[in-house]
Amino acid sequence: MRRPFCIALICLALVLVSPLALREVFFNLPGYSSVFDCDDGTLLMLERLHSIGISSTPILGNLKMSGEKYPESDHVWLLADIAGQQIALDQGGYQLDRQHYEGFLLNKQQLLEFVAQDLVQTR
Repeated sequence: MRRPFCIALICLALVLVSPLALREVFFNLPGYSSVFDCDDGTLLMLERLHSIGISSTPILGNLKMSGEKYPESDHVWLLADIAGQQIALDQGGYQLDRQHYEGFLLNKQQLLEFVAQDLVQTR
């Protein structure tokens, strides 16, 4: 039980000290494109965090408006539970703005459906 807590503290330190290392080394996300977008990146981050024992929750929202309704949402990112703190992660980096802490909570199955929906739309 002590190991996941130590890993979480190391990740928190990495997040706060070196956002570039977090994005480029740990997550190693490809650039966003027509075949890899925010839901793909969020799924990859979710799985990488889960692999080291950190739980996280996908969030659906609109970063350009507050109090958006579900159909107005156009972006997905993560809220990671790291060392007792919720840290917003978007495109492999942490986000401190308030807007990244607003939105609709998703579960992994819903996120997988968004990813699958993109595959159908690109065919």
